[in-house]
Amino acid sequence: MTESSSDAGTTTSVLSRILLDAANRDRLPIIFLALVVLAFFLPSLVTPGVLIWPHSGLGSDISYRHWPDLTGYARNWNAGRAPVWDSLVAMGRPLAGDPTVLFLYPFDIVFAWLPPALAFNTLDTLHVLLAGLFTFLFLRMGYNTSRPAALVGAFTFAFAPKFISHLAGGHVGLVWGVTWAPAVLLGLKLAFDGWLLGAALGGLALALQMPTHLQMPYYTAVVASAYWVWHIIPPLRSAARGERDEWQRVCWLVAAYAMWLAAFVVLAAAVLLPLLELLPYNSRGNFSLADANLYALPPFMLITMLVPSNFQFPEWTMFMGLLPLVLGGIGWLASRERPWWFFALLTVGALIFAFGTSTPFFALTNALIPGFKMLRVPTRLWFFGGLGLAVLAGFGADIVGN
Repeated sequence: MTESSSDAGTTTSVLSRILLDAANRDRLPIIFLALVVLAFFLPSLVTPGVLIWPHSGLGSDISYRHWPDLTGYARNWNAGRAPVWDSLVAMGRPLAGDPTVLFLYPFDIVFAWLPPALAFNTLDTLHVLLAGLFTFLFLRMGYNTSRPAALVGAFTFAFAPKFISHLAGGHVGLVWGVTWAPAVLLGLKLAFDGWLLGAALGGLALALQMPTHLQMPYYTAVVASAYWVWHIIPPLRSAARGERDEWQRVCWLVAAYAMWLAAFVVLAAAVLLPLLELLPYNSRGNFSLADANLYALPPFMLITMLVPSNFQFPEWTMFMGLLPLVLGGIGWLASRERPWWFFALLTVGALIFAFGTSTPFFALTNALIPGFKMLRVPTRLWFFGGLGLAVLAGFGADIVGN
């Protein structure tokens, strides 16, 4: 056996051991999570030809956009062809390089086997389950919370009203994409704690976001990079003060970030390369601040953080439930350790950003962070604010439980 094959075998063995250990240790709560998700979506899975549909009367993006796209991919696959051009839109459009049409998303293959309505409902069910599972594992493996506390975080994120309302509105690219965000953070956290392969798995999760909706992997990359900066600042400051042992920690964190980026670039190359080729022709390069401000949250809607609104517009759905707010507040008051501050800042920052040009923060972030001004609808960052609040709720539940 060669040295490289031995290393690969060792890596696979370590990964298998970690996953099996997690499955054995947390088997019952994971099964409980899966059963709750299945029960929630069961009517849509057993009723033939029925799509999940919003009661708002606003309709669904599935009917005019995702249904023709994904069924078109399936027809090509079943005919033995690779779909690369869509002749049904205007005078035609390339599919490669369009990061909003779910082109090359691996789970699209379900449409080659199942009727379209059932395929959509099955993938909705799967992604809600994965969102909860990744959040659960992030809290359990990343921060060693109790099982009930990790479940609180999992349910808070996976069943967040914003998550479900966008799902009902047919915004499957957004929802299927943001599902992988906690997996990206989990991979990085495992790498920070000493398992470098975790960074590669985090890169894989980010690469899986790329074909869904560009806004989600972009926001995820920004949040994950901030998460890395948050971890590297303390040892970097200590090293600068002359504590030489801290340089080893700094080097490890730099290696983890480099591994994460390299894995993402390699695994997402099939989407990234065509996207970079088409980017010079992108009309959003001339976006103004007003363009990026589309559907910003009106300030008077802040009250919906505490009281849900009958105005059923997914982009303005902010309510997360009172329990996560209470648990997050209790935990922050009781602990105030470093991890709390990051997720608290993420939650508050996403909320302020959602108001768009109503606050100076929106213009500041658009000026400082490259690419931000090319993304519309600032309330979509609240997906990540919701994830931050879900993690805080898990932390709070862990303190209350103890």
